[in-house]
Amino acid sequence: MIKILKITFIYIIIIIYSLEVLLFFTIPDEQKSMVQIKNERIKIAKNKNLKYDLRSPEQFYLDQKKINNNLAPVFLYAKHFSSFKVFKEANANKKIIPFRGPINQNSISCAEDLNYKIIENDKYGFKNSNKNYEKKINTILLGDSYAEGLCVNNENDIAGNLKKNKINTINFGVTGTGPLVSLAILREFGSDLKPKNIFYLYFEGNDLDDLNFEKNETNLNNYLNPNYKINYINKYDEIKIFLKKANQESEKLITNLNLNKPVLEKNIKSNMLDNFIAHLKDIAELSNLKNIVRFSILKRQINNYDLDLFYKVVEKMKLESEKWNGN
Repeated sequence: MIKILKITFIYIIIIIYSLEVLLFFTIPDEQKSMVQIKNERIKIAKNKNLKYDLRSPEQFYLDQKKINNNLAPVFLYAKHFSSFKVFKEANANKKIIPFRGPINQNSISCAEDLNYKIIENDKYGFKNSNKNYEKKINTILLGDSYAEGLCVNNENDIAGNLKKNKINTINFGVTGTGPLVSLAILREFGSDLKPKNIFYLYFEGNDLDDLNFEKNETNLNNYLNPNYKINYINKYDEIKIFLKKANQESEKLITNLNLNKPVLEKNIKSNMLDNFIAHLKDIAELSNLKNIVRFSILKRQINNYDLDLFYKVVEKMKLESEKWNGN
């Protein structure tokens, strides 16, 4: 009996892994290439003789800082900055936390095309030129990385393309944030700028996760009160002090992360080996079968999202814009 059970178990394992291998070979090549996407990008860049930069973000920043004194680390009112000492102190002492920084300085954006972008930040810390405030604002954009245009320079993000079409647009997007930050920004800047159009770009992939963080932030929760406003525009002396401390923490972190990180350019054969190993790991972990069971058979849903709060925030954005007949 034990022998039959062992044989049955072995057959089950063989059948399961055979199904996983079969599923792997039915996956489109484009999806397979996402496993080691940076290696794929390097391969494409080499084949097309395109310039590319394999430095780490930390090394690129430190190298640029030597030639650009106006460069500073970015700050975002987002979960991944909440561990900063200055962030915790501001929360504990009920002090202002900026939506974004730096102010009137350059910062570095990511390198999806293997080339880092140096972006311009305005007098309020957002990704704009100050020249955009010199004439009537037609449109403002709210949201996270899609609105901000992460990994894209000022001229080629959504706001930049609207400006090319003579639509004066302010980019109030803040990477890594959710709906409450967008509501807060609209409350603090909307009534002063009175834009004709307000676009809130919602991304289902992570904005509700970000809302779970934001709803525990007293500073942001206060904006659910329709009369709450801290006159953010007039508190830039306090904001600059915060950002100076945040910049110091960021630069220390950047330096520490960069230590013992030599830049090694792998050849294409090495990249192909990395891809092969990554695919073998996925097969060993039954990744494709688990995804089918989880999402297609069990129809697993993440149910810890506060949809009522989300709809409430969006409705308050709408009510806010109606104060000056904005769309």
